[in-house]
Amino acid sequence: MADWEASRSCKVFDNCVQCLHRVPHPPLLVEYDQAKRNYALAEGGRCVARWASTNHDHAAGSICGAEPDKTVAGIDLCNHHADLLTKWRYFEEPEERVRRKTDKLREADLEYEKALNESDAHRERLHAARSIVYYIRRTSDGAVKIGTTTRLATRMTQLRAEHGEITILLTHSGAAEKERSMHLKFRQYRIGRSEWFAPARELLRWIDGERGHCNVAQMRPWMSRGDMRKLITAAPEDRGLQYHRGTVRWPPLAA
Repeated sequence: MADWEASRSCKVFDNCVQCLHRVPHPPLLVEYDQAKRNYALAEGGRCVARWASTNHDHAAGSICGAEPDKTVAGIDLCNHHADLLTKWRYFEEPEERVRRKTDKLREADLEYEKALNESDAHRERLHAARSIVYYIRRTSDGAVKIGTTTRLATRMTQLRAEHGEITILLTHSGAAEKERSMHLKFRQYRIGRSEWFAPARELLRWIDGERGHCNVAQMRPWMSRGDMRKLITAAPEDRGLQYHRGTVRWPPLAA
């Protein structure tokens, strides 16, 4: 089989049933039979769309003739020409109108994004994503502070200005909710209503355990593992702490 063509009449046929019966009909899709050296009706469905341009596979204006993949309004089409038909079917609006609609949609998206970025909920989520919980030790009395920040270096500078020398024990991701949960977890060691806690052995053991598998900020001064173990050994146990009206007293009064 070769050379797809479309007949505009049936003069090439000697036995066209429709012509013999003098039944009018549109041009038929035919194919050239090399064995018979003559044209014959194409068997089965074929894509009847015409190619708009010429390349090495076909000439402009020739019938496609490929195996049909879709039937649109009773017309057999291959996927390529069916997709072209779909694009032409829905390309009814002038280009300028389509562009204006697209611009409006883009502007609406930008306004929505701006409103979202300016919302309190977005700021809270952004803050939570950047926030870390830090545990530091004040050198002057050994008290431990549990706090949160989104700028650790700046916060450490502020705390050193207020409390003198401090050492970072641990940092991990977390926002205000995580900080509150840590305050609640170690509430029996909390000094008044501050964020400072007595350096009880249980608290320091927990911090040391977390240091083993948390992402920590390697900032100086950073307490080494050996120094941390020495600190735990020297730390008071629960029974060694002093309390006043239900609140831990730190530093403890001299005996």
